[in-house]
Amino acid sequence: MRAALWLAALVVALAGCSVDVDTSGMPGCAPPANGLNSTLVLIAQSVPTASQLPCVRAVPVGWEFGDLRARNGGAEFQLIASREQSQEVVVELRDECDVSGATKLSSQNPGIRRFERITESGSAYVGERYYVYEGGCTTYRFDLPGPDGGQTLNTVAGSLGFVSRQTLSQQVHDHSDGRLELDPSPSAAASGGEA
Repeated sequence: MRAALWLAALVVALAGCSVDVDTSGMPGCAPPANGLNSTLVLIAQSVPTASQLPCVRAVPVGWEFGDLRARNGGAEFQLIASREQSQEVVVELRDECDVSGATKLSSQNPGIRRFERITESGSAYVGERYYVYEGGCTTYRFDLPGPDGGQTLNTVAGSLGFVSRQTLSQQVHDHSDGRLELDPSPSAAASGGEA
């Protein structure tokens, strides 16, 4: 609830400050031209400890962005294949995750550890991929039918990325001319902040 209220206050304040806000619903990795991605702000507020925030670089060909759900303690969104076969990858942000039994893999992202747990790999590629970083964890949950499920997951994972909380915080600060902060100090939050 706190995250939703803070986002609503941020969007209203930004609108009052004449700043363009992207309300497309997709948490893009790149900020919109002359604006701020409010969906990414909502995701950041759902897990205020997360140093990294999952985002979409580009939706893969044949896929589409699905629903976003955010609440205190977590957020998730989906990428869904628009082909006949039902395929989806759910991207979930939490403050922590259980990687016991998962295999540690190399990571292309500095400061982010990657793990994978496959529960089925015969007729479908089913499991979870975890990205663990300071204050949070992003999980990709997948159930991809067919013998090429691993390759499909890598294609979808390549379309996803991370924005650091520090980068988003600077964007909020800059786009509000310093009137708003992504993570206000406890005293500013208690008093409603200054606009």
